[in-house]
Amino acid sequence: MLQEKSKDYAKAHPVLAKWFVQIALGMVLLPFVLVILWLAPLALDKSTAITVTGLTIVVFANVIWFGAVYLTKHGLRFRR
Repeated sequence: MLQEKSKDYAKAHPVLAKWFVQIALGMVLLPFVLVILWLAPLALDKSTAITVTGLTIVVFANVIWFGAVYLTKHGLRFRR
């Protein structure tokens, strides 16, 4: 639960401050992930394709999360 009732999401919960950067990174990286997910079953056998698909999804999620943290920490700011 949020400790304070604030409209400033960065103060209320630090995770919510990065939502815009996470969406932007997801939109940029999604075509590459979809190509990997599309080609994996065509080029590999079934068990390897399942492994590659799972690892791709995990790496995609981690890149979005840590990429958003890195970009916001090193000066990428979105001001209204």
